Amino acid sequence: MDKLNAMSAFVNVVEQQSFTKAAQILNLPRSTLTDAIKQLEFQLNTRLLLRTTRQVKATDEGHIYMVNYGLKKTAIFQYRVQLKRVVVSMKCFVMLKNLRFKHNA
Repeated sequence: MDKLNAMSAFVNVVEQQSFTKAAQILNLPRSTLTDAIKQLEFQLNTRLLLRTTRQVKATDEGHIYMVNYGLKKTAIFQYRVQLKRVVVSMKCFVMLKNLRFKHNA
């Protein structure tokens, strides 16, 4: 699982307070979700979740990570919107240029 999907999986686990429920929502095996979170924690060198037999909660670091994930997700969304605007502008420019070329020919 790539890092962006692992981040999203982590947020789902925290929101559901359960690996099982999050796995059902994401349509993933629970083991895949568990491995992705463990890998994320290893990469960050910190525990993101407090796990007990009855519940799962974000650690303080996990809460900070969730906020950062939200900011990154917003930034990515804004970047995609801007990129789409640029693409549309470029397509319009090319269409106008082609029309002028045909008109002048």
